[in-house]
Amino acid sequence: RPDYIVIGEVRGIEARLLVQASRLGHGVLNTIHADSSESVIQRLTAPPISIPKNLLSNIWTIILMGVIGNKRRIVRVSEVLGNCSLVDIYDASRESYVDIDHLVSQCERLKLYYNSESLRELLLERALFLERLVAKGFFSHQDLVERIAEYYTTQLYRVVSQ
Repeated sequence: RPDYIVIGEVRGIEARLLVQASRLGHGVLNTIHADSSESVIQRLTAPPISIPKNLLSNIWTIILMGVIGNKRRIVRVSEVLGNCSLVDIYDASRESYVDIDHLVSQCERLKLYYNSESLRELLLERALFLERLVAKGFFSHQDLVERIAEYYTTQLYRVVSQ
């Protein structure tokens, strides 16, 4: 049983199948062409895909890629809420992340697991981890996979040892 199902680009009925797979507990990653997070919702709910809006709560995050200057970058990160509304997490036009307190108050899934302080600590810890990887010159895919696996194994050991 796979941990994640990864599909390059969805254009039709396969999107419905991926939503069903996510409802069964599979992690799902895919791409879809759209010019905004709202357009993603519109494409998924309109024919030929026609996913019912009540099933879109299985889509947790939309990451919008775009070209800024001559580089491809993440331009927007949004959480999809149960009512198909979106909460922006990152906006490249302002080059800033949403304030953590605002984020926790708006994001339904974050409220289940974190308060503002614990989320801030977690994000700072992960940012420090990434800064250390850069400082040590770990840039290859293999290096990153090994270091991230080591990070989570160490983190799990800490939790179990407490």
